Amino acid sequence: VRLPAGVSASGRVVVDAKVTGTLGAPSTPAAGASSTATSGPRVDGQARFEDLTVKPPAGFPSVRAHGVVEAHGDALRTLGLRVDIAGVGTVTVGRPAAPAQAELVSLSPLRIGRVDLPFAGEHLAVGGPASPLEIPDLDADARLTGDARGDLRLAGEVAVAGGSYDASRGGRSKAPKARASGPWYHLLPPHLTLDLLLHGPRKAMRVAVPVLPDVTVDFQCHLVATNRGASLGGRLRGDGAYARAAVAIYDWFTPGDLRRCQIGTP
Repeated sequence: VRLPAGVSASGRVVVDAKVTGTLGAPSTPAAGASSTATSGPRVDGQARFEDLTVKPPAGFPSVRAHGVVEAHGDALRTLGLRVDIAGVGTVTVGRPAAPAQAELVSLSPLRIGRVDLPFAGEHLAVGGPASPLEIPDLDADARLTGDARGDLRLAGEVAVAGGSYDASRGGRSKAPKARASGPWYHLLPPHLTLDLLLHGPRKAMRVAVPVLPDVTVDFQCHLVATNRGASLGGRLRGDGAYARAAVAIYDWFTPGDLRRCQIGTP
């Protein structure tokens, strides 16, 4: 099986399956030719992933998979594939009440068509002490739908149990790594749309305010983003009179509108 360019894999996969058709994508006849088309791969059986590690292109974290994926015809299905994402945590793809499903278009090279992938994770981490945004504890319940050959949509909820935002962090590294210039959403794949509800209870986030003491806030924010742009709206509220006043002062002296979830410039 040939993987996409820039992707490598290692580990163990135990396969018990029967494959018919062609390994590559199905072909359609030329105009005026016979209506017979070459079928793509059809697989019946299962594959058990045992510490299979996939390393994507530079800039993206490696992932390690454990669990079973079933195949019937051109449909792939799993009820609980455990995926460990380096630096983030563990998410479970699919569950008995909502199996994850994908269309197998080609085995060599490996290509996926339509997908419907519900997944969830608890106590995940985003960012770190050297980045402006650090969230060491969040829960996610989301779904990736669409066609891997075209447009994909990632929608769902992200609940933040604790984190911090400090715009002064991460800007004075002695040996900065090469990274793409421009806003964060330019790093998104070109055909992916994010549609996420972000929420945190009272004192879920600590925000560093210049000159003044830090404040804690709760929020209900809605993020919609592609690699061309992002919009963030909703409500962010300080906990207590001082916190509300400090957030208002922060808005006066910085870009964006923190009270409407607009952190910094887009």
